[in-house]
Amino acid sequence: MKKKQLGIIAGVTSLLVVIAVVTVLLVNRTTGYRTVVVAEAEGTSNVTREGDVIVAYEGMHLKSSDNVTVLAESDMLIRLDSDKYVYAEAGTRFSL
Repeated sequence: MKKKQLGIIAGVTSLLVVIAVVTVLLVNRTTGYRTVVVAEAEGTSNVTREGDVIVAYEGMHLKSSDNVTVLAESDMLIRLDSDKYVYAEAGTRFSL
């Protein structure tokens, strides 16, 4: 009988711990906000935003719907969030 009671107590305790962990994870969830920043820009790269053409510069925040063109003899390193990088070489074109 005692083993059965200990098993039930261990099961209930484990269930409570799982519920607590899931609750903490759900409450602390991020909203999904992302940052895209030009980490390095060598040569000339253009960002077309709302009809305006802007020459990309280090530290520039790229936004949704930006069109980026890396011109000849140029390259760009882009940082996504704070831990991922994308390298764009000459002739690269992309949209966010």
